[in-house]
Amino acid sequence: AAPSDAAEEALEPWEDVTEKTAYSLQPFVDQSAMFDQVTESLLRGGTIGIFPEGGTHDGTQLLPLKWGISMMLLGAMAKQEGAERPLKISVVPV
Repeated sequence: AAPSDAAEEALEPWEDVTEKTAYSLQPFVDQSAMFDQVTESLLRGGTIGIFPEGGTHDGTQLLPLKWGISMMLLGAMAKQEGAERPLKISVVPV
């Protein structure tokens, strides 16, 4: 088939799907206690280790950071009290 034929086949409407597909929903995981512990550690000047979530590649570029690290850093910065001692956080990708 020509490339344009394959593209047209990929655009078939979902209504044409007649076979049921099984799927499952993952339960909600409340991670607020973990975020609180990370925030407290960072506010005390502690160090945390963040490991990548799944997937490997052989490229030489770093993959984008996930939203969790941003939430951890911004959460600690938001809870910091007093501007006389700025919060210093370094992110070191490995």
